[in-house]
Amino acid sequence: MAAKKDTTAEKVVNHVKEVVLFAGIIICCPFLCCYFCVNPPRFCGYKNRSHYETVPSLVPPGWSWRSEPPEPLPRYRRSLSAPPRGLRAVYPGLKPQKKSRLFTQLTPEIRLRIYEEVLAPEGNEVLHLASTHRRVFGIRCSNTDKRNIRGWQHACWPNMIAYQDGTVQREPKQGGRLPGTITGLLRSCRQAYSEAIGLLYTKNILQVRQARTLREFPLVMRHDRLATVRKLHLDMRLSSYSDQCQWTVGGWNDALHVVRYYMQGLQQLRVSFGVKHNEVVVDDQMLVELLQNLSYVEHVPDFVVEFRWRRKVDGLLNQVGRPPDGFPFRVDVYDILDQPRHSW
Repeated sequence: MAAKKDTTAEKVVNHVKEVVLFAGIIICCPFLCCYFCVNPPRFCGYKNRSHYETVPSLVPPGWSWRSEPPEPLPRYRRSLSAPPRGLRAVYPGLKPQKKSRLFTQLTPEIRLRIYEEVLAPEGNEVLHLASTHRRVFGIRCSNTDKRNIRGWQHACWPNMIAYQDGTVQREPKQGGRLPGTITGLLRSCRQAYSEAIGLLYTKNILQVRQARTLREFPLVMRHDRLATVRKLHLDMRLSSYSDQCQWTVGGWNDALHVVRYYMQGLQQLRVSFGVKHNEVVVDDQMLVELLQNLSYVEHVPDFVVEFRWRRKVDGLLNQVGRPPDGFPFRVDVYDILDQPRHSW
């Protein structure tokens, strides 16, 4: 008899729960629909960045998000720099590598080869750089696609969230193996750091797809090392990569000053203009402004400007105004599938 009463009580409780749940759905649904209509989800930069301090003086025209710049390099010597005299007694851990076989039994030429395989492996020298919050994020990954894919379509970037302030963040929900860090060797000891740090700048191809990343190079790199960068590839996607992420030409024009004044050792510069598809209409005046600024970069011996969609460029170059000695760059035109078509 008691078991039967318990069963009846459970049925009553379950029935009440169903009624309450059904009533809650009916009441809440209109409010939820109104909320999402007024506040649609943002597919570009939907993460909450309200904790960032605004820096109005650093906001280029057209940027709707404002966040802090990266912290400038400190004036004092950092932990991996050679310690000043007298500090070995204060920090007994700062000892020469007298027991390491890497330094005692291998010649400098062999060590250099090891450093190159770790920091700039042959056939995969491209180092993708992007600004995150107050730092520069760098990854190296292999592209399994045999086509010559540029930065915006590279396999490194699908799991990245792009923000309207020009920064990116890795999507934590995406699976897959994260690329291994390349700075472990540099952080292993002082001697390895001093012998190998130069290879990071001279042997790699720095690939950048956002103006903010290039503009912040002088803040996160020592100027003497920034001047040793040999190869730089810039990928400018002229059409917006999301309807809510507006592309601005002003940011790139400002970033090109870094190439002119800080990267005097540059030997190879490739600038790729791209769109989502061939039907995208690009403002010619915007391209003319960019080409004019690129024409001021005259110290790079191997300088190529690429158009990654079908278009005629003779009219653009005439609007820019041909210098007496010609443009400092070569112009290549490709179709949307990266097949070469013309060269000027």
